[in-house]
Amino acid sequence: MADKPTSELSAKGFFLQFLLLLIILFVIWLSTGGPSRPKSNSGFFIEPPAPLGGGDSYGTVEAGPDGLVIKGVGNQKSTAPSTVDTVTVTNPFTGNPSLVQGTAGIAKTINEEYFSIQAGDAQKFRLTGLSVRSEKGKAVTLGGATKLLKFGVINQEDLLFLEKGETAIVSSGRSPLGVSFRVNKCSGYLDQFYKFNPSIGHKCPYPDDDFKPKDVTTDDAYYCRNFIGSIGRCRMPEIKYVTNEMGISQSCKNYALEKINYNSCVEAHKNDSDFYTNEWRVFLGQETPLWSTSINLELKSIDGKLLDSLPLTLTNSPY
Repeated sequence: MADKPTSELSAKGFFLQFLLLLIILFVIWLSTGGPSRPKSNSGFFIEPPAPLGGGDSYGTVEAGPDGLVIKGVGNQKSTAPSTVDTVTVTNPFTGNPSLVQGTAGIAKTINEEYFSIQAGDAQKFRLTGLSVRSEKGKAVTLGGATKLLKFGVINQEDLLFLEKGETAIVSSGRSPLGVSFRVNKCSGYLDQFYKFNPSIGHKCPYPDDDFKPKDVTTDDAYYCRNFIGSIGRCRMPEIKYVTNEMGISQSCKNYALEKINYNSCVEAHKNDSDFYTNEWRVFLGQETPLWSTSINLELKSIDGKLLDSLPLTLTNSPY
C-alpha cells in the first residue's frame, strides 16, 4: 500500500511528457505551413518510391449514399510499364471500308484462300479487332501487323490501321514469316524463298544501283558492277553461282553475298519517299479453309455493327 502514491506520480509524469511531445509536434506542424500546406490535401494514399512511383499521395475520401467512398485507387502515377489492354476503340471509322473479291471456294489449299479489304472512302480506320464471318458461321478476328519487317529477327505486331488508298490482302493460312506486315519496295526478296498468294511484286531497286566502287578493290570495280548487274532485282545470289565466278575478286564475291539481300535493301532504302507500298499482308493463322462454295463475308466493327457485306464470286483472282 505504501507504493501507490509513487505509482500515481509516475503515471502523471508519463502523461505530462506525452502531452509535451504533442505540443512540440503541433508547433513544428504549424511552422511548416499547417493546414495550408499542399500535402495536407493531396490524397489518401501514398505512391511507392522510385522507380515505381514518385512517393506522392493520391486519392480522396468522400461521403456517399452508403457511407464513405475512397476514390482514386488505381489512378496513381507510375513510370512502370502498363499491362492494361488498350484495344478499346469501338468506332474507329471516319468512312466505310469495302471488301474486294478474292479466292474462296476455288482455293485448293488453305494458303491459297484469301480476300482483300480496301479503305474505301475512309481516311483512316482500324482493322485490328474487326471480324469476318462466312455464311457457314465461321468467324475470325483480324490481328495486328508490323510496319517495317526485318528478316531473321522477332518482329513486333502493332495495331493495324488502313488509310485511304491502302489495301489489306487477308490470307486464311499462317504467315510464312510468322507475322502480318506492310509490303515495301524490298519485299520481293521474300518471294524468292517463301510462297505468297498472290505473289509479292518484284519491284526492288536493281542491286547495281546501290553499288559503289569503294565497296570493293579499286581495280575490280568495273567487272564487279557488271557481275552484280547480272544478278537481277529481288534475288539473292546463290553461293555456288558467286563462288564459281572466275572474273571477279574475293571482295566482290563478299559484297554480293553480304549486301544483296532483303535486310540490306531495307537499310539502304527505308527512308525513301516511295519505300512503302499501299499493300498490307494479313494472315489469319487458320489450319483449314474458312469459306464454303456459298460465301458471304461480313465485316463487323468491334461492337458487332455490320460495316460491309460481299458475296464472293468463285472465279479466278485478278491478282
